Amino acid sequence: ELRADERWVLDEHRADNGMPVLPGTAHLELIAAACAEAGHSLPLEMTNVAFHTPVAIGETSARDGRVRFEIGASTRVVLETAAHGSSSGWQQHSEAGVRPGTPVTERLDIDAIRSRCTRVEEDPAGIALEQERRLRFGGRWRCLTSIHWGNQEALGHLILPTAFVDDTQRHPLHPALLDMATGFGLPLVEGYASSPNPPLFVPLSYETVKV
Repeated sequence: ELRADERWVLDEHRADNGMPVLPGTAHLELIAAACAEAGHSLPLEMTNVAFHTPVAIGETSARDGRVRFEIGASTRVVLETAAHGSSSGWQQHSEAGVRPGTPVTERLDIDAIRSRCTRVEEDPAGIALEQERRLRFGGRWRCLTSIHWGNQEALGHLILPTAFVDDTQRHPLHPALLDMATGFGLPLVEGYASSPNPPLFVPLSYETVKV
């Protein structure tokens, strides 16, 4: 059951009109959690992830959610919701192919990236992004504490506020951390930083997500 007053991932991620909206990163977490429950062990790859419609839930409303597996030549996973208590009218919101992944053997040289990115932005209380002109974030989204900017690259440092550290026991693919990690680099998009009113960017697809 998805309710804003019971799910922080909805309560702390809202459109500018106050409507709770499930972030795209929570779709990924729900799919990964369903795969784990179905016996798919890590590492795992989600392929051709597509977001079709947002999961927007009124302040006092509730929707039931489910993750449905389609087994054929390949395995696809579909995230759907329906009005709470309804046995029909399921709406598809996102889908992804899933397959066994391969262990990561190559790692980025973080120190080398940091040395190239010499312009530093810091705020121990959490850096606010331009996207927040159109979205309302809660405390868990105050997790981006520094950005090192370079030439068409950026390095961010993210850490959950102390009050929410226990989240990681239930949410290994933490929606707030992942949301900020995938969004803080938007000023690298041509024309974004110079715009007096940058548009809202939302995910439409990912080619591959490795977990």
